[in-house]
Amino acid sequence: MLLLVLLATEGLVFSDHPTHPLVIVVGTQSCGWGLWLLHCTNGDLGRSWSAFFELKENYRQVTEGVYRRIRHPMYSSLLLFGAGQTLALPNHLAGPASLVPMIVLVAFRLPAE
Repeated sequence: MLLLVLLATEGLVFSDHPTHPLVIVVGTQSCGWGLWLLHCTNGDLGRSWSAFFELKENYRQVTEGVYRRIRHPMYSSLLLFGAGQTLALPNHLAGPASLVPMIVLVAFRLPAE
């Protein structure tokens, strides 16, 4: 939501900060890698994907694709995207707007998994 406010209005201009163009490029690449990893994760999960932590009937642990190399690729992709947004948006509020909730989500969900 803050991203939309940043793009559509000047309401967050007070929290803008100067940044180097290379930081924006690295942040944009990080967002791209995060989206790519999320796409791969969803493809590898297939019908095993669930928005809630639950064991479905005929459950099997996914160990192929990105799950072969990364233990929690979906969380990793969301954190990677959030870090990229933080770097790519030179604004103290809109930049970390997705990273902070992702850190909280991972902190609460990961121990249960």
